[in-house]
Amino acid sequence: MPTAHEFAAAAERMCGVRWRRHGRDPAFGLDCAGIAVAALAAIGITAQDSRDYDAGMPPPELLWRLCRENGEEVPWTDQGEGRVALCRWSNGDDPRHLVVMLARRRIAHVDASLRRVTVVPAGWLDSRLVAVFRARGVEYAEPW
Repeated sequence: MPTAHEFAAAAERMCGVRWRRHGRDPAFGLDCAGIAVAALAAIGITAQDSRDYDAGMPPPELLWRLCRENGEEVPWTDQGEGRVALCRWSNGDDPRHLVVMLARRRIAHVDASLRRVTVVPAGWLDSRLVAVFRARGVEYAEPW
């Protein structure tokens, strides 16, 4: 079974990949859901997926559904490498963004202003975090 470390490392390798609406292939571009889908594919896991949404503003119910179809929601205290986080762009907004948690308290996500995948400190999640998920088919170690 692939590990959370392998999943996170696959997501981190996508740093610098350009943003692309509904992107699922790092060779052509990714959106926020595409990072998780492509990283899972890189470790041999096929995710349930949908591209039937506005990539600029995906509906919260779609992101909740994708997270629940592909993982198990865990307490916020379970944050750590290889978890997928559902988050909002700013305090009070509906959740409309996905990130993959990396080692050393960092995250990989699509930065809308830079229009590419970036790696930033996990503090970015402060006041934005809505839910944390462990992906199905991935073996997990302890939280951060």
